[in-house]
Amino acid sequence: MGFHDFLINFQPENTLGWSQQSIDSKTTLLQEENWGELKKQIQQKSSGAEVLVYLGGKNKLNRKAVEDSRIDILLHPEHHRNDSGLNHVLVKEAAKNNVSIGMDFSKLYSAERKDKVMADWRKNLKLCEKYGAPYIITTNASEKRELRAPRDLAALVTVLDGNGIKAVKHRPKKILERVEKHKSGRFVGSGIEEVE
Repeated sequence: MGFHDFLINFQPENTLGWSQQSIDSKTTLLQEENWGELKKQIQQKSSGAEVLVYLGGKNKLNRKAVEDSRIDILLHPEHHRNDSGLNHVLVKEAAKNNVSIGMDFSKLYSAERKDKVMADWRKNLKLCEKYGAPYIITTNASEKRELRAPRDLAALVTVLDGNGIKAVKHRPKKILERVEKHKSGRFVGSGIEEVE
């Protein structure tokens, strides 16, 4: 099937790895609380990182993240919020700038109200489908035993009115392909690629 799961490790080095593919990607998780700091982190880390993930939450910062095409994934847009963290304006911007909306399966383990997490995901998936924004689901596994079968993750996304195959296969694969293009040296800039 060609499944790829983001293994997000919230350790100080803030790196991500890939479960099914031996790829040495430099991926960085950004966790800033104000726009000035987030902007500075994006500028500093975008040149060295191949995949930038922003841990969302505040509406203003969620918006800034989806407006910046250097951000690859907005993870937890609902973090510390009473709503789903997204609206039609943010999702349109995510679609325009190719920023994926991320869902974290491990959140179901830690949340007091799992029904609220799933309701937020359902709302966000409906918005993503309506406006064409990309989305992914991750197990947020820090150990191999925390990984879940791709069919289980895809089934969860499908039950929540999303496209499970898109979330566990197609979108992560596109991110990997982009990383490989960057590594090959053919990538010149956004929308520009050397052709042989």
